[in-house]
Amino acid sequence: MRILHVIQRYWPAGGGAERHLHEISRRLVRDGHAVTVYTTDAEDFQLFWDKRKARFDHLSDSHDGVEIRRFRLRHLPFAPLSFPVVRRSMSHLSDLPLNMTGVLPRVGQFTPWAPDLRVALRDAGPVWDLAAGMTITYDALLWPAMEWAARWRRPWLVYPLTHMADSGRGAVRRYYTMQHQLELSRRAAWVFAQTETERAFLVERGVAGERIIVAGVGINPDEYGGGDAGRAWEALGLPPATPLVLSLGTASRDKGTVDVLAAMRRLWATGSPARLVVAGSVQDGFRRVYDALPDADRARIHLLGYVGDPLKQDLLAAASVMCLPSRADSFGIAYLEAWMYGKPVVGARVAGIADVIADGEDGLLVPFGAPDALAAALARLLAGAAWRETLGERGRAKVLARYTWEQVYARVRPAYEALGPSLRGGTTKQSPGR
Repeated sequence: MRILHVIQRYWPAGGGAERHLHEISRRLVRDGHAVTVYTTDAEDFQLFWDKRKARFDHLSDSHDGVEIRRFRLRHLPFAPLSFPVVRRSMSHLSDLPLNMTGVLPRVGQFTPWAPDLRVALRDAGPVWDLAAGMTITYDALLWPAMEWAARWRRPWLVYPLTHMADSGRGAVRRYYTMQHQLELSRRAAWVFAQTETERAFLVERGVAGERIIVAGVGINPDEYGGGDAGRAWEALGLPPATPLVLSLGTASRDKGTVDVLAAMRRLWATGSPARLVVAGSVQDGFRRVYDALPDADRARIHLLGYVGDPLKQDLLAAASVMCLPSRADSFGIAYLEAWMYGKPVVGARVAGIADVIADGEDGLLVPFGAPDALAAALARLLAGAAWRETLGERGRAKVLARYTWEQVYARVRPAYEALGPSLRGGTTKQSPGR
């Protein structure tokens, strides 16, 4: 089967969505399918709105048998200010008591603006058997792929990764639940949700429940366990056994990293010896908060930026707790990574994340934007080594039972092969279950 996947960034770009689609794509190739990924040239996530950020030079590439084609991002005048203005305007249009699904994709094509991708899909013939897209907030990329599928009567599949963090019509949820974004799921032959909460939300918004598969997210267990705590403390210039709070992911306000800073400052004011390690790409807004901190606080923070797997593994081995109180995640692979090292996690009590972390059993949940509650949770964990170990081991058992990439792929593969010619001969359609 010939498959087109569309996503905002792809290997070697780091990130949860990027890793997710890579793991599915390479397994499809392993099983004999031909997979092409259409994506952008963004190396730095912020390139979507800021033309000063890093790009990939190579527009054509391949990895693990997956053919990759990148399309250059362009920017509206007055970028980066124009990007949020357009998205905010789209959100207001979507709130109107009118059907705006014909208007919103035209406005949204500029955020992000990848005109060559649109042209390539417009001019492509029936070269693929199906198309699938990931991350509906990048509707500017997914909508043309869905239109290609409709034009050539090919199945359209979608991994929405719906961020439902805020109740009602809060800021994050509004940017993932606009009329045309939900339409991407309503028109799909199959929708791959990450949690039961996401599935229930989509059904409530008019997506047929029988076409939703709760596939989840995973890791490869054999990639974990090789970290060396001693190497981590040495790399950080710290004495062995120094307690570490690890923030693993993009450093930004929506990811809760600003709240982690505030919580750690409260702990340091009480004399806590814990250090904060921030491992992940750093957005400009977080950098401004960090730069404004007193020298004494910055001295307790190890701002590493994006780190490769060897150092990440060492940091996970050395960490006392992994803290990611994000409202901008629909699942959170970082929690699974920490659990594989037997470490407890702290997340925000928001939709989706609460499906992953069992509060008090394998981690703790706190309200988003509540540094006092976050500081109290971290203090409890740092004070109880035996409790940390218990929580972490329960999390590890959960990962092995439910959240490996092979398990996720086993839930996804039948949906693909039900829609295309079977590799085992003939055209018999399978009927995947949830």
